[in-house]
Amino acid sequence: MHDQHMWRGLAVTYAVVAIIQLYLGVSTGATWAGVLAAVWLLAALGSGAAARWQGHHAHDDDVASDESARGCLSSTEEELVQWAARRASDRTL
Repeated sequence: MHDQHMWRGLAVTYAVVAIIQLYLGVSTGATWAGVLAAVWLLAALGSGAAARWQGHHAHDDDVASDESARGCLSSTEEELVQWAARRASDRTL
């Protein structure tokens, strides 16, 4: 989720820079400013696409990380979890 926010922030930043460059290009007649405005606009569009892609795949990554986290317990930790589960079920009976 943090990656999606980062990409969105970059997209907004690049879009603002593109608008400023476009203003400079129009007000001064500088061709280089218009070219840079196009470059910044492409960067904004790419960052926006990356944000959309990150948001689309964030759920898949969360599920995968939850599943992989289960396999990260050592045998001692797994025994403790099983002991705590047995203890909790004994108390409810």
